[in-house]
Amino acid sequence: MGIIRKFNLLTISVAVSVGLLSLAISSRFLWKGGMEHIESLRSRIRQEREVKLKDLVDSAFSVLENANFYEDAVRSLGNMRFGEGRKNYFFVVDTDGLMYVHPERPELVGKIQMELTDSEGRKIIREIVQMAKEQGEGYYSYQWPKPGEDAPESKLTYFKYHPKWKWVLCTGAYMSDLYRLETDTEKRMVSGLVRLVMAQSILIAGILVPVVVITFLVCRRLILPIKGAVETVQASSGEIASVSEQIAASSQEVARGASRQSESLANATGALEAQLEMTQRTARLADDIRKLAGETAIAVSNAGNSFMDLKQMVAAVSDAGANASSIIRAIDTISSQTKMVALNASIEAARLGESGNGLGVVSEEIRNLALRTTAASKQTETRIGEMLKRMEDAEINLLSTEDVFSGLIGMTAKVKTLAEEIATASSLQAGGGEKIKNEMRQIEGVVEQNAASSEELAATVEEMMLQADHMRSALWQLSGVLYGGSNGAGTPLKQIREA
Repeated sequence: MGIIRKFNLLTISVAVSVGLLSLAISSRFLWKGGMEHIESLRSRIRQEREVKLKDLVDSAFSVLENANFYEDAVRSLGNMRFGEGRKNYFFVVDTDGLMYVHPERPELVGKIQMELTDSEGRKIIREIVQMAKEQGEGYYSYQWPKPGEDAPESKLTYFKYHPKWKWVLCTGAYMSDLYRLETDTEKRMVSGLVRLVMAQSILIAGILVPVVVITFLVCRRLILPIKGAVETVQASSGEIASVSEQIAASSQEVARGASRQSESLANATGALEAQLEMTQRTARLADDIRKLAGETAIAVSNAGNSFMDLKQMVAAVSDAGANASSIIRAIDTISSQTKMVALNASIEAARLGESGNGLGVVSEEIRNLALRTTAASKQTETRIGEMLKRMEDAEINLLSTEDVFSGLIGMTAKVKTLAEEIATASSLQAGGGEKIKNEMRQIEGVVEQNAASSEELAATVEEMMLQADHMRSALWQLSGVLYGGSNGAGTPLKQIREA
């Protein structure tokens, strides 16, 4: 997967995460606030209901205060109803548990109800009377069925003690009525919270989608110039590889030519040594002077031809060295361009931030390869310059040797025409032959140096080809980081050479 896709996926993930986090935080705060409001509402409703029950009991208590007889009070309290459907009522017991008023359960009236229990087994009349004696008034909760129903429900009762008649006046309200009001309020609040969360979700999506699109477009504008630079450097590395192969081939040819020159010089040296030996024999054996002179002329002619070939080879080597020097300078120029491209890639990586760390590492590797290539090319250029200097020296020596050969040819002609001067000519020829032998030894040394320089140049070019191969590999890695997988640039130089 390329860096573009990774960056886009990262942007989308961050955007979605931020959106979900914002939505979760806002929803949590909204829900918490709603629950707190519901709890506050529940507490307020309960307090209001408690106050209402107390007010109702106080109102009914005033009836007891103003009644002259039990019968009037019982009748008045039995007719007092309130609440939804006027189903709520008052009931009265005395401190002995005798029931005086209970509109919903008339069968309980006139009987002691101290043992009356609710669904939980609590003796509600006994506990209410006990609390009334101790507190005078207060609240008491128990389980009791609604009028017309069998299932018991939680009921909150307010009681108040009438000391004159020793009555306990009670009334209550079912908690289900409170819960129903709370449930309706909670449903309305939850519905409002859901609508608010949906509105926030739409708003967050409307903000995040343009952010993702803009990030994607900016990423493409940053990556496209890098892609062009990579393709340019890839093309340059291919040219470097081609030129390096040509230089390597030329270096090998120069080495082979130097080897042939060395063999020719060895042959010429051997011929000269034989000539010297023949000249010495001529001085001792005057009878064989003509034969030796003829053979000497032939040997000198062959040596002259060999020297002409050697001169041409040396000139060819000089031309090849000059061409190699120009090629090395071209390689140095390409390496400088490669360093500029690597610098641009590093700048782009810095602009990308953390997501561009991989690009920065690869661009630094490219820059290091370019620096090593530049150093190798400069070293090669220096060595080629030294080789050209030696070839110039060789050409000077060849010119000097050519003059010697010219003198030798004339000397041989004189030997043929002036047999009487054979002894003197033989002496002169012996001295000239020794000099020629020394010159040949020097030329042979120069040729061997040329061969060694050619081998060294070939090794340098091989190293330069490896550097080019490394450069292309680094470029493929950079392309892989940018776009993922192989960029299809071609087969590495190393694989081409091995093939």
